[in-house]
Amino acid sequence: MLVKPIPDNLSQIVADGRLTNYSTVVSITLLAFDHILTLGEEVELIWKSRWSLFKAVYLWVRNSSYGRVSYLPVDSNDILH
Repeated sequence: MLVKPIPDNLSQIVADGRLTNYSTVVSITLLAFDHILTLGEEVELIWKSRWSLFKAVYLWVRNSSYGRVSYLPVDSNDILH
């Protein structure tokens, strides 16, 4: 079994990973804060309205934003080589 050497820039890789994690947490927190601030208007204008294409798209974009923010694809080959 061939053991790969530890990359010279390991400390930079760890720092970048932490920065990415912190940025993700901040983004999700701001999204949640925005949802809380605008929930009353959303209930009145969107939830109580009849179903339409606009309503479906709005709800999809609004509620799928957490998944889009929290998913950051990372290719380990880019980091280690």
